[in-house]
Amino acid sequence: MSPSSLPAMPRFDQDHLGGVFGSEHRLVDTRDVEEAQALTGSVLGHHQLRTIGPAPSLHVTLDRISLGEISFNRLRWQAHITLDPGRLPGYYLISLPTGGKARVCQDGLENYSVRGSSGIGNPSQSFFLEAHKDFDQLLITISRNCIERTWTAMTGRAPKEPIIFEGPIQTGSPAWWSCLGLLQQGVRAAQLPPGSQARTFGEQCLAQGMATALLTLHPHCLASSLVNADPRWAPGYLHRAEAFLKAHLHEPLEIEDVSRHCGVSKRTLFATFKEHHGMGPMRWLKERRLEAARMALSTPTSNRTTVCGVAMAHGFLNQGDFARAYQDRFQELPSETLRLALRPR
Repeated sequence: MSPSSLPAMPRFDQDHLGGVFGSEHRLVDTRDVEEAQALTGSVLGHHQLRTIGPAPSLHVTLDRISLGEISFNRLRWQAHITLDPGRLPGYYLISLPTGGKARVCQDGLENYSVRGSSGIGNPSQSFFLEAHKDFDQLLITISRNCIERTWTAMTGRAPKEPIIFEGPIQTGSPAWWSCLGLLQQGVRAAQLPPGSQARTFGEQCLAQGMATALLTLHPHCLASSLVNADPRWAPGYLHRAEAFLKAHLHEPLEIEDVSRHCGVSKRTLFATFKEHHGMGPMRWLKERRLEAARMALSTPTSNRTTVCGVAMAHGFLNQGDFARAYQDRFQELPSETLRLALRPR
């Protein structure tokens, strides 16, 4: 195919976003600063929102398509503002502007976000945003847990340091194409019945697709490890152990049960998990249980779903321990996850 016959680059502007997000996706529409901070904070995490200049004409609107570990958002302030969350609470933030300008600072490094060039906010770095009045953007959030889990699946090893994405996403780059393609898939997935098997499967595929695209198509601090990855295969008993743990996710287990099932010693099993996952088998099991609990809290099957019931169903017998572990892992209490999921749309 000659260059002249290639399909034209799709239009990505304010009209395009307006066609993506309908009235059913509107979560925030306010002119009050305190209300805006509270409402956007309940979705994107706690932050300090301030207006700049005399008598600002603040008008905050937030449209959101939430799909498990990934979300697509259109956020506009229509005023000159600063936003300071300190650090992003457990997710990566991809900003694709359609107009205007914003100044972004991460760990003291300053960049400008404009149409045609944008960046990725990393949860392990300090984050600060100054947006001008005409700044309009598509925001994509993806959980840190999903990025790290996908990295582990790709390389066979847990990341030994926080994954930090670098530089802007340029218009027309492979990563940019992937973001827009996944946005269209997300719109279709959001039309599936919440809590259905198809919806859950679609959400998982979208999140993994986004994580894979970022890890393989955009520069980050561990990218060289993909090129120079250790070619050794994981031993078969590791895969048997993982399958056994997943099959008994909701049952009491000891490491002796796993080693006996796999036919290896506890010491060998622990060392292999440590080498390939960066943690022992029981810690690995706890992480999978937390992920499953989060999925259950994010997509409750009825208004009678409770944190206690979800915790018990996923092998957590002590509610206090579950709440602490959950907050450490996802930077929010399980009750907050459930409250947001049950909130009328």
